[in-house]
Amino acid sequence: MKKVLSLIFFMVISMQIYSLTPLPTVYEIKEDGVYYAGKNTQIDKDTFEEILGGRREYGKDKKSVYYNGKVVQGADPETIEAMGLYAKDKKNVYYMGKKINGADPDTIIVWGNYSKDKKNVYFQRTKVEKADTETFEVFLYEYYAMIPKTGYSYFAKDKKNIYSGDKILESADLKTFKVSDYNKASDKNKKYTSDIKTEN
Repeated sequence: MKKVLSLIFFMVISMQIYSLTPLPTVYEIKEDGVYYAGKNTQIDKDTFEEILGGRREYGKDKKSVYYNGKVVQGADPETIEAMGLYAKDKKNVYYMGKKINGADPDTIIVWGNYSKDKKNVYFQRTKVEKADTETFEVFLYEYYAMIPKTGYSYFAKDKKNIYSGDKILESADLKTFKVSDYNKASDKNKKYTSDIKTEN
C-alpha cells in the first residue's frame, strides 16, 4: 500500500512540475526583427505572436502565418489555430506548415501524427486509404514514465485493420495487437517496428 501511495505522490508531483515548466520558444524578438532558431526572418516584430495550442514552431503577424520561421502559404492569420503539428484556419488544414489537400477544418480531429475529418483519415499529410472514420483510433503508449497511455503512437486501428502510418499491416492480428512504444508493437504472431519519420 505504501508503495502504491508513493507512486501516486511521485506522479502527481511530476505532473505539477511539468505543467509549471514553460515550453522553450524557438522565436526571439530583437531590435532588428524576429529570429527563428537564431536566424533573422521577414516577420513583422511589432505584430508577431506565437500561436498557442500547438508546438512552438507556429507563429503569425498581421499578414502571414509561419512554421519554422517560413510563411505557411495561403494560411489566414485571423483564423489560424494550432493543434500540435497540425494547424487549421477557416479554409484549410495544415501539417507542419503545409496544406493537406481536401481536409475539412470544421470537423478535423488530431491525435499526434494522425488526424481525421468527417470523410477521411490522414497520417501526416497523406490520406489513409480504406480507413473507417467512425471506428478509427490511435494506439497510445507510455510517453511519460510510469503513466500509461499518454502518447500517440505510429500505429492505429479501425474495425477491420491495423495501420502503421498510412499503410495497412496485412498480417497484424486485430484482437491481440498492442503497442509498447511509439514505433514498437506486437501481436500473438510477431513483433512490429515502424521506421516512419516525421515529415519536414
